[in-house]
Amino acid sequence: MNFYKKYLKYKQKYLELKGAGGNDNEFENFIKKDLNQETFKDYVKKENLNYESSMNSLLKVKTIPELKAGGFNASDLKAYYNAYQLKAGGFNATELKAANFNATELKNGGFNATELKAANFNASQMLSANFDPIELRAIGFNAFELKIAGDFSATKLRAVGFTLSELKAAKYYLNELIDAKFTLSDLGAKSSNVKDLKEAGFSAYEIKQYNSRLTKKDFTDAGFTESELRNLF
Repeated sequence: MNFYKKYLKYKQKYLELKGAGGNDNEFENFIKKDLNQETFKDYVKKENLNYESSMNSLLKVKTIPELKAGGFNASDLKAYYNAYQLKAGGFNATELKAANFNATELKNGGFNATELKAANFNASQMLSANFDPIELRAIGFNAFELKIAGDFSATKLRAVGFTLSELKAAKYYLNELIDAKFTLSDLGAKSSNVKDLKEAGFSAYEIKQYNSRLTKKDFTDAGFTESELRNLF
């Protein structure tokens, strides 16, 4: 090796040491102390050190709980640790969501459906993370939320365990409830004629969807007004 190459080698080593925080062990001694995030960042800036190299050195001597106690948040540590490691180090789902971890990453990191809901992940986000609709119903998502998030039919949500009243509250129409195998009796109707369906609380629109062969006269005879029939015929 010639002298120039040797010079370059030692120069590179010097720069690495300088970037990592001190060729005289000053930085190494500094990071072993009890320090907080603000103190660390101020020191790195003041000494004109490379932040990434300095962080890598810090992570070798500090645990995640120590860093958290020192004010480092999940965003500060996201580039260095995954959701599982941060959870083990004391971070909760809300803190990781604030650091832009998604529902899939948190599920893979060991968080359960209840924890994700508490962190305000919505039904759509949780379905995208492959949580089952049965799980989501169990932790408090209602039929309307799941209907919107997953484009689920009344048949699917009935199989999940939602009741007729819950499905009606989710604004499933008469024909959709019939498709879900609810009987007219279940729906409070004496028969399938327009008057009986009206008395059971169904709108002209729902009844027309249920039986498209019905005429306007069938509706007016059952007591529907012109305003209720607007745009149906």
